[in-house]
Amino acid sequence: MIKVFSLIGSCAGERSQTAQLSDRLAEAFRKRAAEDGETVAYERLTAAEVRVDFCRGCCNCFHRCFCPLDSKDDMGMIRQKMRDCDVLFFGSPVYMGRMSGFTKCLLDRLAGDSHRLTLLGKPMLQFMTTESNHGLEASEDLEYILRFFCSALINVGALYRVGHPNLNDEVDMQPVLTETAEKLLRAYYDPRTAITEFQQRAFFSRVLMTRRAIRLGTGNSEAQAIHEAGFDRYVLLSEAIENLCMRKKESQ
Repeated sequence: MIKVFSLIGSCAGERSQTAQLSDRLAEAFRKRAAEDGETVAYERLTAAEVRVDFCRGCCNCFHRCFCPLDSKDDMGMIRQKMRDCDVLFFGSPVYMGRMSGFTKCLLDRLAGDSHRLTLLGKPMLQFMTTESNHGLEASEDLEYILRFFCSALINVGALYRVGHPNLNDEVDMQPVLTETAEKLLRAYYDPRTAITEFQQRAFFSRVLMTRRAIRLGTGNSEAQAIHEAGFDRYVLLSEAIENLCMRKKESQ
């Protein structure tokens, strides 16, 4: 069974365009996966259903590998669901030309996870909804941040209520749903198909910093966590995915 977890950065909840798009993408993925004999379990959370406090800048996530706020809001639960799922959806509406405030708040709280590469190789689907403009800029902004997780990132881009692709037009939507489901299933089978050169450089930079910290004995808990996970044994992100993530999946 493929476990899909969807995080939607809209306080409009399940009636939001972004939540509805998530459901349509999940259904398209379920149908495509069924053709290969796979079953899909889908769970969606919106900003209306959870409480996530703003990052306090204490840097505990970097130096001690935990966030003290996790025990006070819902972030600990969200973080665990993100790690446990097989495929992660990340959706946001466009507010003031960029991602929603909740989405940015969530990403701020995930900074430590991006440094420790806890989502390395995990297939991640990114999408945005907007009325008629700023979709491209907002989508590029979100994609730039998500690439640092070194996940198998698939960017659906922005879909519009007025424009193309149009959320309310089945003719416009069907190619998007079909293509996305195909890419996502391919990434699930082999995450290496959806990594970029940018992610490769980001991964190697983290590896070099970790190796240096371990060698000099100056590493904090973050560097130790990367070392214990075995990520610093590799030069190429594709190698790390093949030897760690794919072997883990094969053993399940």
